[in-house]
Amino acid sequence: MPMQAQDCIDIEQIKTDLSNIVDKCSCDDPLVIGVPNQTTFISTYQLGGLVQNRCIKVHGTVIIDEWKTFVVCDIIMGPGSKMETQGPQFLGIVNSNLHSCGDYLWDGIKLNTGSRLSLRGSIFQHSLNGIYSDGGLLIRIAMTNNVFNNNHYAVKLDDPFLPIRRTEVLLSGNIFSHSEELKLHWESPFGRPNFTSGVKTNFAIVNSLVGNDPCNRANIFIGLIYGYYLKNTIARIHADLFHDFNFNNSVFFSKGIKTEGYLERIGESSLELRGWPTNDIESFNGLDFGVYSTLGYSDIEGVIIDNASAGIRLTDPLRNFSIKNNYIRIQRWSGISVIPMSSSNGSILNNIIDVVADEDVSRFSGGIWISAFRPHSGYSTVIRDNEINLNSGTFGIKSEGFYSVGNKISCNVINILKLHEKTNLVSGIEILGGQRNSIVENEIFGQYLTIPNVEVSGLKIIESPSNYLRDNSFSNTQIGLHFSNWNSNTFQDGNVFSNHDVGYYVGETGVTGDQWFSANKWLGSYGIWAAQNEGDADLSRYLDYQNLVTTTCWPGSISPDPGWFEPVQGIGFCSDHDIFDCIVEGDFEVTVLTYLDTLVARGELEFDDFESRRTWQAERYLLRNLIDFPDLIGSSGSLMDSFLNDALSTSLWDYHELRVAIEDYSTIPDSISDLWHAYYDVYLELNDDAELAIDQWLDYPDSLELTEVISEIYEQIDSIWTLSSTMYQNWREESVDNLANLLPSITSLSTPNLYATSEKLILRAIVRTAQGLDSISASMRNSLIQLSESCMLEYGPSVIDARGIVSLFDYKPDAIMLNCIESEGFRLINLSESEVTLFEIFPNPSTGYFNLEFSSPVEKGGDVKLYDPTGKLVHTERIKSSISLMEISVDHLPIGQYTIKVNLNGKKEARSLIISR
Repeated sequence: MPMQAQDCIDIEQIKTDLSNIVDKCSCDDPLVIGVPNQTTFISTYQLGGLVQNRCIKVHGTVIIDEWKTFVVCDIIMGPGSKMETQGPQFLGIVNSNLHSCGDYLWDGIKLNTGSRLSLRGSIFQHSLNGIYSDGGLLIRIAMTNNVFNNNHYAVKLDDPFLPIRRTEVLLSGNIFSHSEELKLHWESPFGRPNFTSGVKTNFAIVNSLVGNDPCNRANIFIGLIYGYYLKNTIARIHADLFHDFNFNNSVFFSKGIKTEGYLERIGESSLELRGWPTNDIESFNGLDFGVYSTLGYSDIEGVIIDNASAGIRLTDPLRNFSIKNNYIRIQRWSGISVIPMSSSNGSILNNIIDVVADEDVSRFSGGIWISAFRPHSGYSTVIRDNEINLNSGTFGIKSEGFYSVGNKISCNVINILKLHEKTNLVSGIEILGGQRNSIVENEIFGQYLTIPNVEVSGLKIIESPSNYLRDNSFSNTQIGLHFSNWNSNTFQDGNVFSNHDVGYYVGETGVTGDQWFSANKWLGSYGIWAAQNEGDADLSRYLDYQNLVTTTCWPGSISPDPGWFEPVQGIGFCSDHDIFDCIVEGDFEVTVLTYLDTLVARGELEFDDFESRRTWQAERYLLRNLIDFPDLIGSSGSLMDSFLNDALSTSLWDYHELRVAIEDYSTIPDSISDLWHAYYDVYLELNDDAELAIDQWLDYPDSLELTEVISEIYEQIDSIWTLSSTMYQNWREESVDNLANLLPSITSLSTPNLYATSEKLILRAIVRTAQGLDSISASMRNSLIQLSESCMLEYGPSVIDARGIVSLFDYKPDAIMLNCIESEGFRLINLSESEVTLFEIFPNPSTGYFNLEFSSPVEKGGDVKLYDPTGKLVHTERIKSSISLMEISVDHLPIGQYTIKVNLNGKKEARSLIISR
């Protein structure tokens, strides 16, 4: 019978026990150590190495200058008092209580270079910094079966002055909690007096392993803001529980585990996370983020995350990240998000994600979201065998970004069960940008057909060419397969549409070229058309080359002109698709030139709107394909040779060459990758040795010999990671230098059209982000923010990448604008955003106030928001109805360039404001 939560861990009982902790604040014959506001050495008290069964009052700073162990002691810490080790001393605290008596916080226990701390079976309360270090080296900490309650920090180990050897932290069976308000006479310098954190480390090795005894060895975190905050740390965390955190706080987001690496010390952060062994107890329940990781390696398996705003977020993961066999139930954002992918081959496998967003549903609410706006070459992500249930939200799986290339999305089941009243665009799978992705054997089920002003698509592909679609099944969504913007060279085979308003849909901005190898099947009924093309029929043609003669499964209704389906074989019996083994497709290659390619090469491509810039982008795509797949050139006679030669002397080649150079310099070489894997294999072997030694030590916690064995293994682990991270850091320095050398060439790029202007901005921004976010100027940030909210048809695909880059500033742009042309025909939903009531800003620059003047009186209220150059919201005001002029004071804001966003009745517009003095 599987272990149940109530069999060994009862969170509610733990909360009750925490509330019943009694501080012992009076005792007979106390031992007084130290003097308020003075430093005292403990050796002067001649207490011996062991102090037992004493009531102790500590004042000022007490230096532990000799080995000392306190056993069964009540230790009352005075205001601001602390214990501090001197050099390589040992401090043991066993079955004791440390706390304050009165409305104050004590400082904590400070560990210096070479110190060892053993803390067992004790209660540790009311400290400002907990167990801490501000630069010590070779520190070793073992903490077992303790309660840390109502501390600002329980453990706080800051970056050593010289990162020579990682601090060693071993945790087993501890409780980290916040059960009542902190002692509030203390004023936080950050304005966060109730910010509570469990374990914070920098440059450390952290082990929290449970062996075969999770009930007694799991660490439990309750009511905090952060459970773990691990910087440049190698961590193994198994079966720890994170429950009832400070949730949906307006000031900061709670995180069960936050890991963070630094660009300057890349490769030093790693997280191995495992859930409860029997996979039936929530590892995370009641918090904003379960796991939030930046610039590190992540391996997450068997975790349950429930009642959370978001599940797992990886930003800039390194190498082969793995997220598998997890259950995630989220209320606000994404179950799993990987933003951005950069030089990493990752896998997201066999997860179950339930999206139940209610009040805070947004375009970020969904199942799995991967974004790649940073360059790489040859790296991709496998998203396979996941089940996603949308009781709310806007997507099941979303792949976004110019560099979302070669991803393999296969064998996923997505159920669109409900639509939120605030949602009008939903997709089972959405591909926004990128190319050459394999989308194979996915099943998307919906519950809705015709709903006014709502668009639900099974698969939506936007500005993404050369994708491979095979044996996907779409049923009971308004649209089955939806193409928008440029999507040439899409290969299809055996996709099944069943019961839609429109089964196969090309929007009015859609350009798909020839849809090759199409053996699609149309089942059930269609409320409007089985296949509908609202774009140019010459630019989007459906050619069933695989079953040219034998096809009988043909759409029953084709709009507006059946001629874009060639040849029409008639309507016959359509059987459902066969059952296939779920196979992850290999790398996809473009092997055939299409009619659209020849139009581009001949210069005969015509568009109704933004013709020159859209043609330029089409030529960019063709040039990239010809370079990447040179066999295409020979199959076209002299046409492609001529196109390629002409392109070499134009801006097409200049932009292509710089894109390729940026990719090459941004991609971790295979030699480094292979060496990393070799190091990692050694690390895994050392982990096995460490786990065995830790199990033995827990049986004999007083054995110094066993602690030395553990430390020796940690030293080897430290050496392996130092070698690995040094290798990464050397590569990164060279990469950044090479990228920086490209800036003059980027600056000198010609800008023949607005698409080119936008891409030039993105190329500069990519280099600057590689150098660090501080390298992006205020004016560039403002330009990126404005581009991120511009119409993609007008400004080009770079809008997608701008949206990704501004996310690094924590700026959240509005829903993407795909289309800004006047609709001449029927569309299921108007995808363009209407123009807001026009307004002017004056004076601009402003010295302390500015006016918003509307061209006509405001009929309904709205709001105006100001964002600083970092994208942070710094001011907001309501716009009242029936006004035409509004004065806003900004004298409290510093000098700089700001972005103003006005929102009236769902209509939005952004402008720039300069504040000067």
